Parts: sequence; structure tokens; C-alpha cells
Amino acid sequence: NDGGYYTTCQTSIAINYDLNGGTGNMSNTRVKSGSDYIIPTAVPTQVGKTFTHWSNGTNTYAAGATINNLTNDITLTAQWKVAQHTVTLNPNYPDGETGTFKDKGGNTISENLVLTYDYNTASMSLTDLYQSIELEGYQFNGWYSATSGGSKWTSTGIITKDITLYAQWTPVYTVTWLANEQVHHTQTAVEGTALDLPDSEPDACDDKAFVGWTDTPISEPTDDEPADLFTTKNIN
Repeated sequence: NDGGYYTTCQTSIAINYDLNGGTGNMSNTRVKSGSDYIIPTAVPTQVGKTFTHWSNGTNTYAAGATINNLTNDITLTAQWKVAQHTVTLNPNYPDGETGTFKDKGGNTISENLVLTYDYNTASMSLTDLYQSIELEGYQFNGWYSATSGGSKWTSTGIITKDITLYAQWTPVYTVTWLANEQVHHTQTAVEGTALDLPDSEPDACDDKAFVGWTDTPISEPTDDEPADLFTTKNIN
């Protein structure tokens, strides 16, 4: 033994990342030949696309996968597919109410209508996305960005993200006009809108001339004029 020192050369393997148009924090690295390598669980991102896996041209690897017994340099290239986004139409029925909501095929939708489209799909009219939506006793006011208030949407716009829109409703009432204990006129009225008085007047009753309408029941003709008499049109 001459007391000399000896060194052993250990081959290292290069692991390189090609993000293929994406962005991320994947760093090229090196490992000892014959060792295993765990791919990071973090994945790159790219506008309009979804990361699917890594590929070295021969094999595919999921994020977080282990590559065993590396003996050659390797380049892992990100693989992508076109991103997809959902358009969700929520019928947003008032509490306790159930309406009829049908998709383009005429199938009844019991909850939300969820449609999936590729990123950058051209704008579509919302009325082209379904067949019909109805709720007895209510007027459908359109699709909005919130359950109440919000902004009204008539089209999807170019699809670049998930969208959820909510139907909004206004009650519709039946108004009955009674004269001399008989139905003189009926009409429907949307809550908050003007109400037109009947065009025709009822016949005189017990020689009493018609003076107007009231929402207070009167059991018999009277000379006293009700304080809440409606004599003009467009009563809210």
C-alpha cells in the first residue's frame, strides 16, 4: 500500500424539460446513472390548453410519476389538449317552485343544464342552447350573472372560461274585475307593471251610476265614494 488516494467517476444523467409553449417552474436537473427520478407533481400551464402528460418521444409519464433506472439523458416534453369550459344555465326557480326546462333535444332538465365547449368557441345566443324554460305563474325575464340583480346576458361571448348564468323570474297575477257580483273582466298582470282598467264600464246597478273600481269589496250600492277608487288607467 503506497498510501495513494483513488477516485471513482460516477456518470450523471441529464433530465431536461420542454414546456412546448407552456410556462412553469420545471428546472432541468441531473441524477446519478441507474437511479430513479420522480417527476414533480406541479404541471405547466398554457392559455387555452390543458396539460395532459409528459413524453420523451417513446414513453408517456404523468405528473408525479417515477422513472426507474435512468441510464441515458432524457427530455420530457409537455403534451397538451385544447382546454374545455362549461356554460351552466341554472333555472333558479323561486323557493318551492318547479318549472319545465328542456334541452335542445327536448329532454327535461331537472336541475342545471351544463354544456361543454372548447376554448375560444365563438359566441352563441343563449336561446340556441336550450329548447324552452317555463314556470307557471311567473314571467321569465332572461339569464343573469347572479340569482338576483347582476347583468343580463343574451349570448355566451367567446368562450374563454367557465360561465354560470341564472334565470330570473317575476310573478304574474290574474286580476278579476267584479261588477254587480258578476265577472266583468279578467286579465293577467306582471308584478311591478302598470295595470290597465277595463275598456268597458259595467251596467248601472239599482239606478246607481258607475263611478270607478275599488279593491275593497262592497256588499251593496252606496252613495259614498270609496277612498281607494281607481278611475284612471295604468294603476301600478
